[in-house]
Amino acid sequence: MQNFDHSTTLKTAKIRLDRHLPYFKCNNVIFDISKKKSKDFYSLIVSRKAQLPSNANKLRQNFNLTEEELKLVFALPHKVAYEPYEKAFWYKILNLILYTNKKLLKIGSSENEKCNFCDNESETFDHLFFIVPSQIYFGQILKVLSFQDIILGILTSPCPLLNYIILMGKLYIWDCKRKHIHPYIEGFKQKIKIYCQTEKYIASKNNDLVNFYKKWPENILL
Repeated sequence: MQNFDHSTTLKTAKIRLDRHLPYFKCNNVIFDISKKKSKDFYSLIVSRKAQLPSNANKLRQNFNLTEEELKLVFALPHKVAYEPYEKAFWYKILNLILYTNKKLLKIGSSENEKCNFCDNESETFDHLFFIVPSQIYFGQILKVLSFQDIILGILTSPCPLLNYIILMGKLYIWDCKRKHIHPYIEGFKQKIKIYCQTEKYIASKNNDLVNFYKKWPENILL
């Protein structure tokens, strides 16, 4: 029967543990698997596998974006939006596959390309989400935002709440278009209030009100 050297076995075991520490390096950044959540693993996989869509070059040219800005544009929906339908809606805008009346006319699903709200100009992305709202409905709010801010999101500094509210504004306008009703500022405020209250309820259930108030200032809806 073979004799085992227990000291050697323990030493070997220690070496194996050292070789299998619960972290690894990725792009010179330590990724500690013992502290990460499933969304962190997903983000890591996406960052290494995902490729920018074919429309990326068109966005780069239209808005004169750098390579880093372009990457941020397509990362913002994942960072800012929460619900899958919110992210899907944002990506449809970025990839120009949201069907405005102008696009519907091209495929024979609409009799004309005029805007549902003004019934005068062609319903394009810039007309629907920027020109009409700034001229008729949300003029005071949009005075400080550019067309790029509305379509792509604010890229110059981290503004998760403002970018989320911009997204809600586009969703509100799109819902009004689908329901054939005119948007108005009080209706938009009510939509934001509902989202805020929903997130507060979830945060309260999860005992996470501290992070909720970091995102939503108490006086935001006053």
